[in-house]
Parts: sequence; C-alpha cells; structure tokens
Amino acid sequence: MQGFCLSTCSSRSMSISIKKMTTRSNRVQKNLAVLNKRAKGGCSCMCMLLSMVGMVALVVIIWLLVKYL
Repeated sequence: MQGFCLSTCSSRSMSISIKKMTTRSNRVQKNLAVLNKRAKGGCSCMCMLLSMVGMVALVVIIWLLVKYL
C-alpha cells in the first residue's frame, strides 16, 4: 500500500512540476515574442550582440582597473 501512495504522490508532484514548467515556458515565449517585435522595429540582432560585447568589455576593463590600481 505504501508503494502505491509513494508512486501516486510522486506522480502528482511530477504533474504539478510539469504544469509549472509549461506555464514558465509559455511566459518566456511571450516575452521573447515581445522582444522580437521590438527588435525588428528598432535595433537589429547584431546591434544587441554588439551592445552585449561592449558591456562585457566594460566589465572586464573595470575589473582590471580595480584589480591593478
């Protein structure tokens, strides 16, 4: 009897976990769709990539300045 309860409980928790992941996935897809629409209107994908590279470069420069000064 305990084995049945254990499998039922784990099945329920797995079902709840899957529902939560589906909800999160749907939310992320909606956010990405909004971001994609904004990107098409203004900045291109290459522009976003260059801005990310620039931010990483700034962080590295600041880290080097803090470390060596």
